[in-house]
Amino acid sequence: MKIATLYDCFERHLLNLSIDNETEEGFVSTIVENYLVNMGGHGYHFTSHAEDTFRELCDEVIEMLRKKTYGHISIDQYRCELRSRAAS
Repeated sequence: MKIATLYDCFERHLLNLSIDNETEEGFVSTIVENYLVNMGGHGYHFTSHAEDTFRELCDEVIEMLRKKTYGHISIDQYRCELRSRAAS
């Protein structure tokens, strides 16, 4: 069974165009939590370094988000543009 990468979780959630009014903080925590649950389901445990791991993953997701949505004011504006492209 394939383990979803952090980027897979990121892309899947970012491209979910049914989500409205999501803050950057909410977006980042959702991605990291989903990723850690996915990894935990495959036998990975981060108990001794959970806080450091969570923080480091949050930093990675923030960097991915800024690169992916460059030129947009917010995640919502980025998704709005994707919705308008899909409607065309």
